Amino acid sequence: MDELTLRPVEWVIVTEENIEEVFSQLSKDGQNLALFALTDTGYENLGLNISDIRQLVQQQRAIILAYENYVNTDAENIE
Repeated sequence: MDELTLRPVEWVIVTEENIEEVFSQLSKDGQNLALFALTDTGYENLGLNISDIRQLVQQQRAIILAYENYVNTDAENIE
């Protein structure tokens, strides 16, 4: 089975209180000044979506294993 290797992702929380500091640090580090933002509800939905995807993958894995067992059992009965 292939192993999934994920790339690191760094989250930076930007608030009204720290926006200048964050932009200053990004600029100092040579990073592009761009923000990809989520609302608190959007962040919660992102987590729920990932959970739903994980559940679907597990369900599909179980279906594939059931088919493999069926095919292998059927092939043994034919021989």
